[in-house]
Amino acid sequence: KLMSASAEFQPLAGFYLGVEVETGKTLDFRNNRLGDGLELVPELKWHLNRHMQIQARHTYRTLDAASAEVFTANLTDLRLSYQFSVRSFLRLALIYADIRYNPLNNIGEVDAHEKTLGSQLLYSYKLNPQTLFFAGYSDNAFSRDEIEQLTRDQRSVFLKFSYAWAL
Repeated sequence: KLMSASAEFQPLAGFYLGVEVETGKTLDFRNNRLGDGLELVPELKWHLNRHMQIQARHTYRTLDAASAEVFTANLTDLRLSYQFSVRSFLRLALIYADIRYNPLNNIGEVDAHEKTLGSQLLYSYKLNPQTLFFAGYSDNAFSRDEIEQLTRDQRSVFLKFSYAWAL
């Protein structure tokens, strides 16, 4: 049986706090079995002014099966947005994951500890309601086991033009 609850409130104008909790029996997809899971997700949204917004969300997730830990994951998603006008915005997104596995309670080979950091800088401009232009940069970094330093493994620069045809 899986139980969940969530709450959100606004203590100040433009400042939102929320939390989601889920606990109970859940699937261990990697090992194809049922386990006991807990997920706790606090979230914050803050509209500093008309143009700037900060959004932070942290997910703590743990799974136990066969009376032992399978994994514990901490995932953090931070987004900073600046709205220049109705037509354009700039957003920086940083997504960090820190996952610890129990190799003795996982089938197959698994690293005991892995960390990743993804970042993306995105600019968007709306020419009209059907036409959008995006330009951005993204990269990813990782580390395995007890190596503390993250190693960048991907970088990309991208452009996207989107147009909707009306018939």
